[in-house]
Amino acid sequence: MKKINNIIVLSILLLSSINASIIVSQYIETNSGSDPKGIELWNVSGATIDFSSTNLEVKKGTNGAAPSTDYSLTSGTLINGGVIVVGVGSDLSTTTTNNGGTFYSESFTFNGDDALEIYLGGTLTDMFGVSNSDPGNSWDGSGVSTRNQNIQLIAGVVAGDTDGWTDPSTRFETVSSTPVSDQTGFGKPPGVLISGNAGFRMLSAPVSDGTYTDLLSELWTQGMTGSDAAEASGDNVWTWAVGSGGAGSWTVVSNLGNTMTAGEGILAFVFADNNNDGTDDLPVTLSVSGSESSGDVRYPAIGSIEDTRYGFSGNPYYQTIDYDNVARTNVSATVYIHDDAKSGGAGYISWNGSSGDVTNGLIAPFQGFVVTASGGAGYITIQTADKSSTAGAFFRTLDGASDGSSYLEFTTAEGGYSKSWVSFRQDGEVGQDDRDANRLMPLMASSRLVSLTHNGENSLDINNVPFDHEGTISIPLDVMSLTLEEENYVTGTSEVSMSWNLDDLPEHIDLTLVDNLTGEMVYLNNEMSHSFTIEPKGSFSATYEEAVGIYPLLGDARFSVQVSYGVLDNAPVKVIPKDYALSPVYPNPFNPSATVRFDVPEVSRVELQVYDVTGKLVETLLNERMTAGQYQYTWQPQELATGTYFLRLITANQTFTQKVTYVK
Repeated sequence: MKKINNIIVLSILLLSSINASIIVSQYIETNSGSDPKGIELWNVSGATIDFSSTNLEVKKGTNGAAPSTDYSLTSGTLINGGVIVVGVGSDLSTTTTNNGGTFYSESFTFNGDDALEIYLGGTLTDMFGVSNSDPGNSWDGSGVSTRNQNIQLIAGVVAGDTDGWTDPSTRFETVSSTPVSDQTGFGKPPGVLISGNAGFRMLSAPVSDGTYTDLLSELWTQGMTGSDAAEASGDNVWTWAVGSGGAGSWTVVSNLGNTMTAGEGILAFVFADNNNDGTDDLPVTLSVSGSESSGDVRYPAIGSIEDTRYGFSGNPYYQTIDYDNVARTNVSATVYIHDDAKSGGAGYISWNGSSGDVTNGLIAPFQGFVVTASGGAGYITIQTADKSSTAGAFFRTLDGASDGSSYLEFTTAEGGYSKSWVSFRQDGEVGQDDRDANRLMPLMASSRLVSLTHNGENSLDINNVPFDHEGTISIPLDVMSLTLEEENYVTGTSEVSMSWNLDDLPEHIDLTLVDNLTGEMVYLNNEMSHSFTIEPKGSFSATYEEAVGIYPLLGDARFSVQVSYGVLDNAPVKVIPKDYALSPVYPNPFNPSATVRFDVPEVSRVELQVYDVTGKLVETLLNERMTAGQYQYTWQPQELATGTYFLRLITANQTFTQKVTYVK
């Protein structure tokens, strides 16, 4: 029977791999008229896809002909585990956006006998049907058809099929045989993909009445009532109890038949073997039935997080949420996620509102996350307005931008990797502040390379410093090569290569690296890389007494980063508009793209939609809860027909409409 003797320091990783990156997760072909027709594409790559650098292509083979490009996407991003829908039909667009997905309008004309091929970055990742083959009217099997149906992936299918298939029931199941009136499911991710290594996963439930048994049915569970091996030692599912005084601790789920709490994080140790037969079974997909959470979700549901202590929340919806928009009461702007696929070894990544590795602060469905109380007993309130859409290329522009960031990367020939961030903000402090992100120790110890800065209080992943300051700030920076020996980290010798990214460094700031051991100085603004050797400097415990641990600063820091400030000729002034406004679209007529500028005077939801001359909704470009500011959106239509369209900006108290002309 499986058993975990010391789950925190288990260092033997059971490996599994997945080659898929983006696959067809749902398909619809109308039973009446010319729409709806479309496909839902699911990101199962393990990372955010940037379509501007890794283009998406959908190829169609009509009546058995060789496939040719029918649709291309060259802008926007798709978070890991998220979905986009490409298709035609106003009802399909509405269903997708209502479910929190991103809809890309494409006048698909495929029929049930037309094969589709999905390419990402020029690589075939999935095939729908069989290319260069004409089945007649459709591919069929066990009641599932590519004609006149809405079909979705069977639970557990997590990889593309690049060889094709003649029987769709081997991968799909029927949602509806009247797709003209039923687009159920489009815009909702099929579930959460668990792939890669055995180890910890931070999860959450997007339903208000689901059970742990339902969510975790594809995983091996033990030590709890309702688990696969209730009699075994080594429980492997926990929630977070704020406890007496709100300090917080991991608490075993006593009965997996219990109902999960919306907005509460779930920690699971995932075994690669999910049925105790001696073979690895990853990847698997987790899903859950029940009523989707609606309305505001408070975490903790009862009580609060003690000041300076951690809490463990989770996304309560089927849609990605933007943590920057979450209402926080005495909770810092910094958020943490434990990432099993993190470069250099599983561990925490963070975001502070402008810097970090949690991409833009976006929290995927089924994802748990860690927050910190600051300034008193704290709690957060997650609202449906916090749901995020990543359609298009969107930028916020404030006159006199007053923030910036940079990061340092460290690598070794043995595969070690670490990154340290510095953010520059108006609310930054020389010492500790609420946007500093601590360098948290991993849930499961393993040998690794670790870099960290220090703010005089804690070791940091993100060090937030002032945007403007008189004089120079010196930031301690250390790099350690750690080998796990029993329950201790032992530092050792290693050759390290260092590089940095200063693309978002404010122009009035210069960075200098000072080697406190050799006295060498490296001017980061003028150089591109640096190599050095780190030496042993002792050891420390790989375990920690509390539920969350912070790396210690062991001895003196090897380096200092000197932040030198120049004089700002014009102090940045944040311009907050007085009224909602939509500026003239430019250029107009346009090809290939147009810039849409608009003003938002207060925190509110803003929608940007495109209609054709008949009044039919063509595309929803933006549907976001936005803070006050001046914004611009770069609209680059994908396969839009030449013609006249109406761009509509819908705000809290006013709707603006402009006529625009697209010319190919």
